[in-house]
Amino acid sequence: MDQPQLNGGGLRLAILDPNAQVRTALERRLTEDDRVAAVASAGIDSIDALGLIADQDPHVVLIDPRGNGGTELLAALLQRRLESRRFIIAVHVSYRDAAEEAALLSVGCSLYLLKGLRSRTLVDTLLSALSVAG
Repeated sequence: MDQPQLNGGGLRLAILDPNAQVRTALERRLTEDDRVAAVASAGIDSIDALGLIADQDPHVVLIDPRGNGGTELLAALLQRRLESRRFIIAVHVSYRDAAEEAALLSVGCSLYLLKGLRSRTLVDTLLSALSVAG
């Protein structure tokens, strides 16, 4: 199975969030970092999101699973990750829930992050997790 690796290129991210404004703002912020090669985003509709993952082949999937359909989408992503090992999953939420965090990390998510992180810190954290996974 392939492990997610940069192989000399920049970080490819997929942002899956139920809020279009959050997706747009985060995408704009992250594309300003020269370590990021590509950012694509979608809502948490399973068909659109899974299509985005297949088309973009991201290193990291940044997801807020708390909207309608988010739990089902996260389950599908975890299954796809188990099958391919081509990306890591970073849960990206507005507030911390310790029980949720422990449960998500135990089932295969690599990170549990708060949305308030500065862009540079977020990219640093994602690159660090990717190097551990790879």
